[in-house]
Amino acid sequence: MSLRALLTLLGLAVVVIAGCADSGERAQDTPLATEQAVSSPTPPEIVQVHIRELVIQAETAVTAEERGQGLSDRQSLADGAGMLFFMAEERIPGFHMSNMLISLDFLWISTSGTVVDLTENVPHPEANDGEVLTGISPTEPVKYVLEVNAGVIETWDLQVGDLVTFEPDILR
Repeated sequence: MSLRALLTLLGLAVVVIAGCADSGERAQDTPLATEQAVSSPTPPEIVQVHIRELVIQAETAVTAEERGQGLSDRQSLADGAGMLFFMAEERIPGFHMSNMLISLDFLWISTSGTVVDLTENVPHPEANDGEVLTGISPTEPVKYVLEVNAGVIETWDLQVGDLVTFEPDILR
């Protein structure tokens, strides 16, 4: 093989290897081929969630990494606070209480902004004799999941069918 051909092959190998190198992005931040981007532009870090007279200041969990972390390892959640999870598409997600230190209520919200299911008073492992609850899911597909302190659903008499609005308006 000539020197020129060898140098050409070496140059191509460098280009291919450089293209495969770590670009500094974390793999979980890149959507899978089967997962569409949640929305464009990206929702703000805090969204006001309105359900009748109740207003929740919700942190957003958009990426797979953010959804996986959720409220894990939080010592407390302020009154009027929560976390709003965005699904890439309407589906039946599964949640768990691993590394949770607080008990939660779950509000399952459709693409149209309607509460389609409620899950109340899900205990954190310490409050549940160390058992980690898994498989916490709605009865039908949802686009958004709002986690709030346990007792909020009962205190505010929230119901399936309640309309949810967001500021800014994130419904698509």
